[in-house]
Amino acid sequence: MKTINCSVIGTPSSRLFMYLYAMRNVGFLPAQIYLYGAKKAVSPGYGFCEKLHKKPEISFEELTENIPIINIEADDINSALEHVAEGADFYIFAGKGIVKEHHVSRFRILHIHPGLLPLYRGSTTIYYSLLNEGKAYATAFIMDKSIDGGCIVAAKEFEICGCSVDGSYDSRIRSELLADVLKEYDRNGSFSQTPQPQNKSMMFYKIHPVLKKIALNRQDQISNNNIR
Repeated sequence: MKTINCSVIGTPSSRLFMYLYAMRNVGFLPAQIYLYGAKKAVSPGYGFCEKLHKKPEISFEELTENIPIINIEADDINSALEHVAEGADFYIFAGKGIVKEHHVSRFRILHIHPGLLPLYRGSTTIYYSLLNEGKAYATAFIMDKSIDGGCIVAAKEFEICGCSVDGSYDSRIRSELLADVLKEYDRNGSFSQTPQPQNKSMMFYKIHPVLKKIALNRQDQISNNNIR
């Protein structure tokens, strides 16, 4: 295993578990992990794709063996970042919320967004791309002061399957792209960064339950066709 000079910061969640699991699978460990939010056990939960992947047969304790874990008494990402040390080459965001401008100026934060940037910015974008195109994407980018507006590191389209979009599918596509990005970073010693064109963007907001249902129905139709 190779330790990269990066930190992972997030809440105890299946997303955090899958990020660390994906890193381990490609031979990388973070220098440290910052945990904030509710104190609860971290497990794969629904953070794996039953139709495409075998459930990880490893515990969080085994996954993080020999990785320093710093527990922060904070309920949100911005309060947590006040207690994060500088010095890492970059910070992998495995939490939720909008990071304030002074933090993105202080840290180079890598975020994996479940949508194709700059076309799908904002919340629940995976449902909107299912509705509009019948497709799902993830984009890795370096955060800046705007919402989902930083330089793009990589983007990828993913096969539609019948896994839970909110759970297993979301965590899977984010973690797979993270692994790809870290392999490239290890090869090149840096991220490739492409500024986003501002004239092609649209902001999306938390999807209405009726539209969400339609998107999930479309997901089922596409995944059933893929299986045939």
